[in-house]
Amino acid sequence: MVYEVFTAGDTKAGVQTIAFVLPNDEKVREEKGTKKVFLKNAIEAKFKKILLPISERVLDAEDHKKVSFYAYFNETILHEICHALGSNFVSLPDGSRVSVNKALKEHYSAIEESKADITGMHSIPLLVDRGWLTQERAAELYTTYVAGIFRSIRFGANEAHGLGFLMQFNFLREKQAILYDPAAQKLKINWEKIHDGIKELAVALLTIEGKGSYEEAAAFINTYGRMDEATSSMIEKLKDIPVDIEPIFIY
Repeated sequence: MVYEVFTAGDTKAGVQTIAFVLPNDEKVREEKGTKKVFLKNAIEAKFKKILLPISERVLDAEDHKKVSFYAYFNETILHEICHALGSNFVSLPDGSRVSVNKALKEHYSAIEESKADITGMHSIPLLVDRGWLTQERAAELYTTYVAGIFRSIRFGANEAHGLGFLMQFNFLREKQAILYDPAAQKLKINWEKIHDGIKELAVALLTIEGKGSYEEAAAFINTYGRMDEATSSMIEKLKDIPVDIEPIFIY
């Protein structure tokens, strides 16, 4: 964990980074592993200025009460850790061995970001079983995750994180793990189905990457990467909330 004190150039352009795992080179990752860095002040700024106001508007009142910075910070940690899980290289039917990135081509980023999100959430029951998380903290992680879906969807379906979260949202709604009240235009977690829905999605995405299947990745994105009227309507309610932060460094 570090505090961000200055950014410039490409590091300040576009969506502001709150954490990263490096290196990106699959061969180096396979041989040497990765380093994970978390920018605490950037994470806190996005939570206070963006995620918390979003949660109040999109979540059922009882679920909104469970949203916390503790959960958001730890969800970010789980996301970055889970980037390093799974296969770096796959063997294709023609006998060639290539990186998952090259196998999935233009679909890789959205599938990978979605995989990191959902496998991070899938690890929560294990952390509870090991005594590293209480049931109360686990509930905070789930509600904060659902609110965070709308923080990232607003980046747009042309951006990997935005598309990744849109796919997760549509999949979990299809499995009734997330319930939508059209009258109130609010979301509520279905606590009876959220764990199974997350597990099923984690399996689907890990399988796509494990097989290196370009066709299956394309089909998954085509099925779940579409924005319906209800989602668009909820996003419209958030138009006065900043999409991202713009750090100003004062010396």
